[in-house]
Amino acid sequence: MSAELLGVLADLGAGALLAAAALTLFARLVALRFVHDPASSHRALVWALTLASALILVPALRRMTPHAAVTMTARALPPAADAAAATSDVSALGFYVLCVVGAAWSLAAALAAAVAGVSIVQLGLLIRRARPAPSSVSEPVVRCWAGGAAKARRVLISDEASVPFAALPWSPVLVLPAKFPTIFEARALELVLAHEAIHLARGDLWTTALVRALGLLFPFNPLAARVAADIGFSREAAVDARVAVRDPHGYAQLLIDVAAHARFDQLPRPVSMDDTALHRRIAMLTDESTKRSLSLTPLAVTAAVFAVVALAAPSIFARPGPSVDPRTTISPSGEPADRGHFHRAAPPSSYAACERRSAGDRCAVPDFADGTCTVSPEDGRLFCAPPPPPDAPRAPNGNTIGRSP
Repeated sequence: MSAELLGVLADLGAGALLAAAALTLFARLVALRFVHDPASSHRALVWALTLASALILVPALRRMTPHAAVTMTARALPPAADAAAATSDVSALGFYVLCVVGAAWSLAAALAAAVAGVSIVQLGLLIRRARPAPSSVSEPVVRCWAGGAAKARRVLISDEASVPFAALPWSPVLVLPAKFPTIFEARALELVLAHEAIHLARGDLWTTALVRALGLLFPFNPLAARVAADIGFSREAAVDARVAVRDPHGYAQLLIDVAAHARFDQLPRPVSMDDTALHRRIAMLTDESTKRSLSLTPLAVTAAVFAVVALAAPSIFARPGPSVDPRTTISPSGEPADRGHFHRAAPPSSYAACERRSAGDRCAVPDFADGTCTVSPEDGRLFCAPPPPPDAPRAPNGNTIGRSP
């Protein structure tokens, strides 16, 4: 396996672990509470998932910039360097563990994306098989007081759907179960349509698409699944609060009636329609206490600190470098005569000097002229390594011991 691919897998593994840890912390900061306004809770939860997902990119950004880290790879060093060699072994082991985590995460994310793709295709086929709604449904949509009703391009009825829903954010469509116009009275049907229209007015279709896409970055993560469920609940509760302004108790009864027809084994699966979620939604509707808005400031500050610390922290796990020749000697300063196996953070000019060169080619930077392009054991990139010191031991052929010609 190429060194570049190993580096990418290690970055993915580190990013996945970092994002999972961040999501755990962020979810606690914006956890759903009865005293919070559901609209602000929904916004905060979406931001928590988005910021945690963005942290997956941090390891890749670290690899693009030099860091203050000293990575040593040594074999057969004198006893005084045993501790450094042991540290190097741990660093290499950690690097390969991150590679395994990155590979597992990639496979899991690909599988989750495939499952999501199948669900999208099934939903699209359901919408295609649906038929235009009769006038008893389409006319209430035109008269609907909710602002989002004007965004609906089509109003359909389906024999396969068990609950009403809105879909296709780029071309919104409202779909109702075929039996709803005969089961519900005109007033109840208007409330159902108003609920879906407010989803369009709030832009919930785009938000839901974003949440589902970001959920693919946390495959088979129970915490991410719970956060997604909380986002769905807070979204529905926020819409409930707007629709039920005129008649909270009547709307609560409508929710019960709609839930009675919901089937959880069909697409689209009902959102927040199970017994527990439905009880919470009705409790929030009938509660007359003042709800306070959930501030995003603690989340933003925590996310910024998390990102800065992750970017600035010194490297712990680094890609192992080449082994040191047993004949390598240690200079009086405690460093090997061959400095090529000890990589410190190099300035950007050292990387630029080897951009179009291969390992072993000669290079020059402002600090020295007789350098050699060397693979960095930390990030796998070529950098211009300085020439060995004048007193470095040499083989009979004139080459520095432990250094390739």
